[in-house]
This record gives sequence, structure tokens and C-alpha cells, in this order.
Amino acid sequence: MTDANGKQPLFMNLTISSLSMRMDTSRHTGDASKRSGHSIVMDVHPQGSNYLELATGEIFCHPDWFRVHGKNRQAISATLFISKAITESDYQENKMDYYEGYSSDVDHFPSSIYLYYCLAPEEFAELLTDIRSGQIPSSVQITFDEKGGDGALRYTLPDGKKWNNDKETGKFRIGTDSVQFFYERSSLSEIAKQTQELTGRLQAIERNIIYYGRFFVLLLAILLLYLIAMRVK
Repeated sequence: MTDANGKQPLFMNLTISSLSMRMDTSRHTGDASKRSGHSIVMDVHPQGSNYLELATGEIFCHPDWFRVHGKNRQAISATLFISKAITESDYQENKMDYYEGYSSDVDHFPSSIYLYYCLAPEEFAELLTDIRSGQIPSSVQITFDEKGGDGALRYTLPDGKKWNNDKETGKFRIGTDSVQFFYERSSLSEIAKQTQELTGRLQAIERNIIYYGRFFVLLLAILLLYLIAMRVK
């Protein structure tokens, strides 16, 4: 797969393992960095055998892949933040960032990957409506800028990418060009529909059991009366 310039775009296919929403509120002071509104927060990891190897030593991969191939390596997690763009400058904040870990006597924060992406207001509203109605995206494809951080992000064989995120020799921030969400049939609304259908069937079975159970009890009572009458004779 190549783009209009004949180059292979840099992208990652990620599974969404969990999703939550955050509501930020602030007083309107004219500062664009202090805003009110929803953000969608997704924990993500690569699909299948795809992985991202970091120059700082961590590896970003599927948990099952790490259990098999992650010996002597340190796993790193990633979180995708989706927000609504308010100004044109917001789109310049679409990026993938690396955050170093931090440890002290009282706290420990492992290194992490944060992905930020701002959607146009109508696109964000549509995604928010989908989620609220139970249509939850199952995966997302993130395409990075064509320069790949001036070569800091590149493909390796067979299924991996390498990110030179070292602060001295590479870049710990890579721009992102686009996101694409994918939905499966087994969304929350589909599960709810299936649950409703199953509940209806169980209720029908219950009604049948009650109806035929009463009929069986009546037959049994008649049989007992008959046997009692025969013994009296």
C-alpha cells in the first residue's frame, strides 16, 4: 500500500482494550489551553504480531505476543486521547508522545506512550453519539506524518516498527496525520439486542412450563382421585 507519492505510509493498527470518557470544566479565561468539554480516552495495543520497538528499550505490543517474545524486555502501554478541535491550531497537537518513567520512595510511574488526536467538531459529535448509543469502536488505525519524525519512526521486518525516541539522537514526539475507527457487529447495542431476544425466549419457556405444569398437576389430581375411588370400591 502506497500513498500518492508512491511511499508506504507509516501506520499502526491498534485494538481498543478499554474506553472511558472524561469531562473537563474550567472558567473561560480566554486561554485556549484551558477548555471545557468531553474527551474520549482509549487504552490501546497493537494487533496480532505487530509491535513497536523503542530505542529507550521498551516494546509496545499485544500482551499475548509479549508473553511469548518479550523475554528480557520491558512492555510499555499506550493511551489514545480523542478531543474536539476548537481552533485550527488544535490540529497541530495531533501527535504520539513518549513519557519517561518516574520512581521515588513513594511513587512509581512507568514509561508510557500517549497519542493525542483532535477531531473536527462534527466528527467528534458523531463519535460521541455512537459511543453513547452503544456503538463502541473495536480498533483504530493511526497514520503518522509522511516524514515519520524525519526518520525517527521506520518499518522493520517482519511485522514491526522502530522508534528512535532517544532525546539525544532521535525524537520522542511524532506527528499523526489521521485516525480511522473500526466497528464490529458485537457492539454493546448488538449485545443488548441479543440479550433482549434471549430474555424473551426464556420468558416464553417459563410461561410454557407454568401452563403445562398446571395441566400436569390437574391430570395427576384426577389420577389420584380415580385411584382413591377404586380402593373405596
